Amino acid sequence: MAKIGDDLYVLDGHRRFAAAKRAGIDVPYRILPDSEIWARYPSGQVQEAGVSMTGEP
Repeated sequence: MAKIGDDLYVLDGHRRFAAAKRAGIDVPYRILPDSEIWARYPSGQVQEAGVSMTGEP
């Protein structure tokens, strides 16, 4: 999970995360530190790599 501003982006397992959230299942996650995000996405294109979960039911 990456946090950019007020938005959260699931970087891996976004379909499982969304399905569990819809089913009311609490899913543990961690927000990656900036250093790890930049190591994975040096171009800074997290928005294209991840799926925004902010505002999802």
